[in-house]
Amino acid sequence: KTTFALNQVARMADDGISVGLISLEMSSYELVDKLFGITASMAPKDIYNKSSFARVIKESAKVEKLPIYIEAPLYNDAQKIFNIVRRLVSNGIKIVFIDYLQLLAHAGRFQNRNYEIGKITGSLKSLASELGIPIVILSQLRRKEGNPAPELSDLRDSGSIEQDSNIVIFLHQKEKGFSVTAEMECRISKNRGGGVGMEDVIFKKDLSLITAKDQFHE
Repeated sequence: KTTFALNQVARMADDGISVGLISLEMSSYELVDKLFGITASMAPKDIYNKSSFARVIKESAKVEKLPIYIEAPLYNDAQKIFNIVRRLVSNGIKIVFIDYLQLLAHAGRFQNRNYEIGKITGSLKSLASELGIPIVILSQLRRKEGNPAPELSDLRDSGSIEQDSNIVIFLHQKEKGFSVTAEMECRISKNRGGGVGMEDVIFKKDLSLITAKDQFHE
């Protein structure tokens, strides 16, 4: 999920769109390493290889110019994260990615974790409307035995993620295992005001790069 988001962040930034990424899971250094794979086709082992020094300097200049703003706070308080979003938007950010939902915590007492998740997603929806920007929130998904493709029904016991989302995108790796290159499905299962469908993509794990395999289809 992080890699998929970073690929979108890199492509948007390359088109001149200012993008914010708030990561509660990875450090800014780890995220930049992944960006190198996406933008320069450099694996981590190549980035830290002395023979690649000249290329790293050249690619660093390119990455530095991209309008990507990364925040990796050491806290998970939802209200503080929302304040980071507001600050990013006040500085010209047009879209914010948050990685990821289950690491956020909301102040207060709740009947159970699902109610807390629902409070967070509802607050994020209100925040996106208040600021007039898309907020993309990444989420874990409970895996089923046998590796079936995920469905909207898989979210029904996870707060109100489905209800509060305008668009829901699932990622599904077709085959189990740890091959360097894997086929995945990018499934748009909910899209208010738009179509749903699926696109096959190729995940090059060593480069953190995700590329389309064929044309979008219904």
